[in-house]
Amino acid sequence: MEILISVVFLVFGVLQIILFFKIWGMTNDIKSIKEKYLKEDNFTDVVEEDETGNPLRKGVLVQNVSTGKQMRIKEITQDGKYSCYSNNGLTHEGDFDKTEIKSF
Repeated sequence: MEILISVVFLVFGVLQIILFFKIWGMTNDIKSIKEKYLKEDNFTDVVEEDETGNPLRKGVLVQNVSTGKQMRIKEITQDGKYSCYSNNGLTHEGDFDKTEIKSF
């Protein structure tokens, strides 16, 4: 009985050591993912200006030129379009070019 318990404890100890190194390796994966998304956020927070000279960036209140609808810029896409939302960020109105929106 003592031999069986000692074998179980030995296997359990080896598995704990393996688990420790697996988790340590996963923290490096999380670090690379974090760095990737932080770099993308820095890239997409570029400030441009509309025709009136007002800045267009995340969080700015804008108006659709064709419909007059009031929206807020939530993000800037990789292709340089402004992703606008209304109703406190619940309704996605679309991705607009800087000529299609103006500051409110």
